[in-house]
Amino acid sequence: MTPFTYTCVTLSDICSINNLDYENVMDRLNASDVSFGTNDDTLITRQTLESILDARIQFGDLSDDVMISLGS
Repeated sequence: MTPFTYTCVTLSDICSINNLDYENVMDRLNASDVSFGTNDDTLITRQTLESILDARIQFGDLSDDVMISLGS
């Protein structure tokens, strides 16, 4: 078995960096095909979030390969 590691940022941090309303983003995620719960390991890519929001997302000083955590 080979372990792997992702660098993650929370959805609330992404909303803060991009001046997005967290509740609005959650509503759009809930209306999308993405399935998630309250698990800390529910991750999506930048591309998936951008597709759902139909907007370009900034990661501040982080690289583009960071995963976004949807868990609480």
